[in-house]
Amino acid sequence: MWLAAIWLARFAFLGTQVFTVAHAHHLMRHGANPPSLDPLGYTLDLLVPVVDLGQRNAWHWRAGS
Repeated sequence: MWLAAIWLARFAFLGTQVFTVAHAHHLMRHGANPPSLDPLGYTLDLLVPVVDLGQRNAWHWRAGS
């Protein structure tokens, strides 16, 4: 169990770093009034399927990026 938690923490850290850098160039808002991007929240929204933080549906990758 603790090994899975270590991997989750590693992926959360890595994803937060990637989405912090990619925010300005590769992510676009989706919808009329999306929440501001939270890189950690976006990462957790993608990693943990039972959690819905609203980030996955509010942001998407730009086409061609």
